[in-house]
Amino acid sequence: MGVNRVMMFTAHQMGTCRMGADPKISVTDEHSEVHGVKGLFVCDGSLFPSASGVNPMLSIMGLAHRSSQYIKTTV
Repeated sequence: MGVNRVMMFTAHQMGTCRMGADPKISVTDEHSEVHGVKGLFVCDGSLFPSASGVNPMLSIMGLAHRSSQYIKTTV
């Protein structure tokens, strides 16, 4: 069976607080800080634009680590 014939899905909720530069289509900036709310950060799977179809644990851990390093330097 070819890889393009395998159906993938995820039960992990993602994409509810999308990260991006434009506040019109995203909730947080590139540092995970909520647009317009200084000091409020989101550091979980909701930052991803959509579900990936695979377990997001390592991606979330990496994103949370990156965000925490930024928070540590600004707070």
